[in-house]
Amino acid sequence: MKILFIYLFSTLGGVESVLRNRHEGFKYLGIKTDFIFLEDHGGASLFKALNGSRTFITYDKEEIRKIIKEGHYDLISVIDTPYVHGLMREIAKNKSVVMEVHTPMPVLRKYIKKDIIEDAKATIVPTMTFGRGVESEMKRPHPPVISIPNPLSNEFFKEAEEVPTHNRIPIAFVGRLESIKDWKESVKVLDLVLKKRKDIDIFVIGRTVDNMPEDIYQEFSKKKLTGHLRWLPFIKYDQMPLFYNFIAKNNGIYLSTSKGESFGMTLIESMACKVPIVAYNLPVFREVLEEGKFGRIYSSVKEAAEHILTLIEDNEGRVKITETAYRNALQKYTSKAFAEQWNELINSR
Repeated sequence: MKILFIYLFSTLGGVESVLRNRHEGFKYLGIKTDFIFLEDHGGASLFKALNGSRTFITYDKEEIRKIIKEGHYDLISVIDTPYVHGLMREIAKNKSVVMEVHTPMPVLRKYIKKDIIEDAKATIVPTMTFGRGVESEMKRPHPPVISIPNPLSNEFFKEAEEVPTHNRIPIAFVGRLESIKDWKESVKVLDLVLKKRKDIDIFVIGRTVDNMPEDIYQEFSKKKLTGHLRWLPFIKYDQMPLFYNFIAKNNGIYLSTSKGESFGMTLIESMACKVPIVAYNLPVFREVLEEGKFGRIYSSVKEAAEHILTLIEDNEGRVKITETAYRNALQKYTSKAFAEQWNELINSR
């Protein structure tokens, strides 16, 4: 079996990480994966290095048509790329096509209100909570909406042998520093935590929107917290398991203040590395964390700080929640588990 994935841009973002992890899982089942990106923004080289896969960069619809014809694909998946929907509507009459909706940004998924692939086998979303919102927005009639969780690379489930120590307890924040992530709320949370104990640093992993450092330093300076900030604009994806292991081994916490997600990739990355999670009361996060079973959920800055302090100071409670979350991640979010679920659901339709 051969699957072709089509996506707008090849960057170093979340969707690209998911696609690489899918490739890893499909290999277990003997399924070949190829990729088309309309534009390359620094990520194509990572895909070209994948054994047994081909990666194409093209905006030309006729070239895309030719790739599909010559590739003899059994299934084509289009991820938030309405640019090719017209071509896919034509192809879907003779080949299996699925739509995927992943973007949490309402403005970027406005297309589903009027431009869908009517004959697609399914509309795939990463969580049922997000899927209900997508279904309410989609033009009708539409392909059935099904949820298939995003997978993790197997590397996240391996315990790192050598992990650096830190002289303070680290709080981790991972994500692009933009308004929907509400990263400024993490500054308020840190401020409250530091009022109780001073041995805390926050490790922020993510670029600012305009890639300028002034924004983040200015925000931390307002509360005189720059001495507790450790900012790394970028870490290679294959180094992220080591980062999470560093947080876990130093009694740290993962904090997500995001106010808009379709899934919560960093939450399951934390689970796989046994990092306790404190996340905003977002419906998608409640689904992934099963209403607090696999991580603490907060509704106010004060509550977030209290959760962090409790997880730091209650070692027994910390071990219990991280072990439970790890077993859940191992069961649901390995690349192999994803590939098997995808294969079962898609072939049943």
